[in-house]
Amino acid sequence: MRTWTGPFRIEEAWTIVDLEAALADDPGYEWASISIHPDTIVQGWPAIVLTDRDRAGWLQGRAVSGPPMDDGIGVRTYDTAGNWLGIGHGSALGTRPWKVVGNDGT
Repeated sequence: MRTWTGPFRIEEAWTIVDLEAALADDPGYEWASISIHPDTIVQGWPAIVLTDRDRAGWLQGRAVSGPPMDDGIGVRTYDTAGNWLGIGHGSALGTRPWKVVGNDGT
């Protein structure tokens, strides 16, 4: 049985029962104190910050400009405010979206 992946260890995991109990005991319990941002698992990947123009293209699924990289390398993307926009595949020509998580309302 696998007991870890990346920075996550089974000893640090919460069960659904534990989460339900924490929220039932203290309805004001802060989710932010126990949750982990989705980009935590890819913290070892290079990151690029997208301009407003590239951000709009990214959110529509278009490749964006960026530093040249090896083909297929995983890349984290953020906007200028630091909002995570998803992950993509780098190449010598730019970065192609793989999973887009931002939205036009941010």
